[in-house]
Formats: sequence, C-alpha cells, structure tokens
Amino acid sequence: MKRLPTVHSHAKLDVLMDIILRVAERICHFHGLMCMSRILILLWLPKGQQMKVQLVSQWRSMMVMM
Repeated sequence: MKRLPTVHSHAKLDVLMDIILRVAERICHFHGLMCMSRILILLWLPKGQQMKVQLVSQWRSMMVMM
C-alpha cells in the first residue's frame, strides 16, 4: 500500500472540510443546529469518500443559490 498519495489527498480533504464547515456555520444561522449535526454525521461516517464527494457537490449547488 502506498502511503503518500493517501496522506496528500487527506490534506486536500481537510482543507475542503474546513471550507465546508465554515459555509455550514453561515447556512446554519438560518437553518438551525439540526442541519449542522446532520452534516457532521454525514462528514464523519466511515462510508467516507463517496458520501463526502456527494456532500461537496450539494454544497456547491447550495452556494450557487445563495
């Protein structure tokens, strides 16, 4: 198993998570804590990558609407 590519993509993912969480904070001023906890549960589910990618694209479309 190669370690480096995984570490690298995780670093990118962390940056993404940071951005998503910041956006989530803003959105959740409108939608309350329920959405925040749901997002966090989704983010940290061990199902992992695919779920996160889906979530990111959902956020992109949400940001376009704002």
